[in-house]
Amino acid sequence: MIIFENTFPTEKTCKKRIINAIKDSLLNLHLVPKIDEKEFNLILDEAIINAMEHGNRWNPEKEIMISLRHSGDSAELIIGDQGDGFNHQTNCEKSLEEKFTDIRGRGILLIKKLSQSEWLENGSIIRINIPFTMYFYHIKSH
Repeated sequence: MIIFENTFPTEKTCKKRIINAIKDSLLNLHLVPKIDEKEFNLILDEAIINAMEHGNRWNPEKEIMISLRHSGDSAELIIGDQGDGFNHQTNCEKSLEEKFTDIRGRGILLIKKLSQSEWLENGSIIRINIPFTMYFYHIKSH
């Protein structure tokens, strides 16, 4: 089931709006990530910024595409850009020390560490699987 699907301009000011729209869509369905909220925010932040900065190179004429689908006890977050992609395998082959000291590539490391993720279409699309739980609340009557 599609929870959220939209395109956004490549503008740094849109990042917070995108994250809030995703989180609001989840709340409307009573879905809560099974991971720490700060980690969830970090995953969203890194994936969105990577698409805008590295994929679209801050070109305001290019957009990023966001899709969130719910199935069972997990959700699949897909973020795509209109860039040429990149060799994500090269980053995965670096040693852990290289990854933490390199000014680039830490976002990929964080996303891989905090979620099940894979890059598609030459790296211009990332698919992130995030486990969720449903919550219910009861309103007490007096």
